[in-house]
Amino acid sequence: MKDPSSSPRPKDWLENPQLFGRSTRATVRDTEDDDVSLVRTALLQHHYCLRIRRRLDDDGMTLKQLSDQAGIEYQYLTKLLRGDLTLQLHHLAAIENALPGVVFSQTS
Repeated sequence: MKDPSSSPRPKDWLENPQLFGRSTRATVRDTEDDDVSLVRTALLQHHYCLRIRRRLDDDGMTLKQLSDQAGIEYQYLTKLLRGDLTLQLHHLAAIENALPGVVFSQTS
């Protein structure tokens, strides 16, 4: 396993990093076998970011409003959603509190 401190940003695993969290057509760049877990982590974050952005659009909510309601600094939140930083579970929990159902399905 590689040293996590040398890991690329989540968006760096995409062929076109600018599509991170913005397009369902984003594709993963070629990787080595030992990178599989990091790639899957990045793809999970990408899909969560897509869901979050879609929900913000559907609800007519801004990133600033989400930032305020989730208690995540605006600049930090934008870096998470762009894939510059790795989402952690506490970020997902805070976002779920602000946007119920965006992380956890409401179908139970």
